[in-house]
Amino acid sequence: MMARPEKRTIDYFSHFVGQRDILEIIESKWGKDGYIFFYKLQEQLCVHDNQFIESKNEYEKQLFFTKTSTEERIAFEILDFLTELNYI
Repeated sequence: MMARPEKRTIDYFSHFVGQRDILEIIESKWGKDGYIFFYKLQEQLCVHDNQFIESKNEYEKQLFFTKTSTEERIAFEILDFLTELNYI
């Protein structure tokens, strides 16, 4: 009998209604685009194995921007910011 493969994705993440500091900063710098990107990024992380998103080519990169509803420049700015804060 074969065991079921270990699950490496997430079905749910908390969307707290109380403001978190990082989200407040993102909203103050990038407005609604920042808010949308922040949560759509988490949604995308949840559906990828081990919460790791890899863009091997231009198609995958553009698909990421499409799925997060964010312009490339803004997405990279927010990703850089989240990296500086060790959030991602």
